[in-house]
Amino acid sequence: MNRSVPQLAAELFDKLSWPDTTEEEWRRTDLSRLLPKDLLDKTADLPIFSTGDIDERSTPLLPENYAARVITEKGIPVAMALSEEAVKKGLIVEWVSQDRSPEDFPISLEQSANAELNQEADRITAWHWRSFPGALHISLPERAELKEPVIIEERLIAGDEQSPLFSAPHLHIALPGSVELNLLWSFDGAPEVQESIIPVVNAGLTASLGENSLLNIAMNQNLGNGVVFFLHDNLLLERDSRLEFTEAHFGGRLVKTRGRVVLSGKGSEARINGLFLAEEDSHKDIGTIQNHLSPRASSTALYKGAVRPGGRSVYHGLIEVSPDAQGTDAYLTNRNLVLGEGARADSIPQLNILTDDVKCSHGSTTGKMDPSHLFYLESRGFSPVEAKKELTRGFLTEALVMVPGTLIDVLTDSLDGIL
Repeated sequence: MNRSVPQLAAELFDKLSWPDTTEEEWRRTDLSRLLPKDLLDKTADLPIFSTGDIDERSTPLLPENYAARVITEKGIPVAMALSEEAVKKGLIVEWVSQDRSPEDFPISLEQSANAELNQEADRITAWHWRSFPGALHISLPERAELKEPVIIEERLIAGDEQSPLFSAPHLHIALPGSVELNLLWSFDGAPEVQESIIPVVNAGLTASLGENSLLNIAMNQNLGNGVVFFLHDNLLLERDSRLEFTEAHFGGRLVKTRGRVVLSGKGSEARINGLFLAEEDSHKDIGTIQNHLSPRASSTALYKGAVRPGGRSVYHGLIEVSPDAQGTDAYLTNRNLVLGEGARADSIPQLNILTDDVKCSHGSTTGKMDPSHLFYLESRGFSPVEAKKELTRGFLTEALVMVPGTLIDVLTDSLDGIL
């Protein structure tokens, strides 16, 4: 590779304009209306922060029944702890600085970056790859099984007038054949926000799953309601590999995500779930793509959202089936709960099928809370407010069914904290 990933991304960034409503994917998310004028330009003009390899790290407390804990700030690891079992199994947690020479850049990370930059990348995605400080690289040796989960905590720290907060964390997971890994990526922090110093987080997640490997990954985004949060995923599945992915978005004044799962291997299987809550004056735009390239692969998606008065949500879901992907079995479901007048939820499920011999379908529902359900709970001692909270919690938590028991409390605690 003659040029680095950041150099390629910078060239693309300079050629593109910020997305606008003339683009179908952004038609319902008008950045010029939702964000203060010139916020993105000013943030993108901040000096690009890079760092070399970090050798000295403090050791945080490792929770019981966890394999590893990594704490990062602005995407850079500042503390790390590994269990004896994780060390024994050969867990690799490596910091790959963006200024590492192209020859030393991990091949799977480079391939993931090029795939994203070449797949109709917008300026937000190019901005991430241009400005990310580096990637946290997670891997295991072939045939290793690590049942205990890895937790990565990205902490949001406040900026100021001289140094507005911008963070571009990147997590890359590379699994060889016959590997099992469970992981939680958590975003926390709610700094006080002024219109002139709105924090922007532009995160990226990439993964490569080798033959017959299993990755169960959960994401918990619980940032403050003043934060702008962009996320793009590109998850590649080889033959007979399996992905279980759950994302939860509870915070953020503006959240815009695009997650692509690429089933490139015969017999691969992906299950992706999501839940989100749009508060008053918040805008959540969630996107998923189930991209089938090989025969006899399967995928399902279940995304559930709740919208409070004054909030808005948008869900884009797409199932793509290539001409060579006969025997595909794919399903997509989006369900939305509108919690009062002035709340709005848009749902855009789509199919793009380019071959026969497939089973593909989608479903979408949007509705209000059933008054009979509220009456039932109130008749058993719940106040009207408590009854509404319980029904909202029950509606959303269906999407958490794949999260391992060790991790479920982290997501349910985040949900309980905002209901």
